[in-house]
Amino acid sequence: MDVVIVWRLDRFARSTSQLWNTLKEFEQHDVDLIVLKPAIDTRTPPADVFTILRAVAEFETELRRGRIRSGMASAKAQGKRVGRKRIPKRKQDNARRLRGKGHTYRAIAELLKISPRTAFTYAQEADNYEAP
Repeated sequence: MDVVIVWRLDRFARSTSQLWNTLKEFEQHDVDLIVLKPAIDTRTPPADVFTILRAVAEFETELRRGRIRSGMASAKAQGKRVGRKRIPKRKQDNARRLRGKGHTYRAIAELLKISPRTAFTYAQEADNYEAP
């Protein structure tokens, strides 16, 4: 009997339907599949259906992640900005200035009407600044 060994399912097939069709074809030709991550071996009876379901879910997640990364790379190659818009330069400067004066990130966020995480992102430079 022949065996195909793969590292992960997303390296083996590009869609769930392709995976399913290939597995059916393997079955017709008495070919077993061993997936190293997560551990799946079609030579043994499927002891844990949840392992297989988890593997298919991870497979779909990896495919989606790959499509997203590909789309972002394509957008960057076309000169498009990827990610959230930056807050205006004036607010960035105000966040750094307020942090330099000792305001908390939450207080900065409330004063500038931005999220605390955004306040942290722009004001942290003031934390790292050492006066000469």
